[in-house]
Amino acid sequence: MRGVKNGQYLNLPLRPIIEEVAQKSNLLRQRATSEVGRINRHRYVAHNAWVIAGTRIPIHAVVNFSTAGYSPDQIIAEYPMLTRRDIEAALKYAEKLTRAA
Repeated sequence: MRGVKNGQYLNLPLRPIIEEVAQKSNLLRQRATSEVGRINRHRYVAHNAWVIAGTRIPIHAVVNFSTAGYSPDQIIAEYPMLTRRDIEAALKYAEKLTRAA
């Protein structure tokens, strides 16, 4: 890459930077085991919708799939990071919300 002044060159090793960014982004995708099967809501995640903890997957997405006739295994195929406990928790919490309304 040429510098702006004096035609100087800058030798920047990109491979290690790319690998480090990929490694750190993979760590961000991992969920803590304590989050499995939990539902939470955070002001800055999914427009404050109720989501499956540790993800940005709103419970209404799981409910919509379930209502459309998808089995838990089919929902997991759509969202591989989810577990059966997550799906059960989402459906149970959605039912609780509709009863409260």
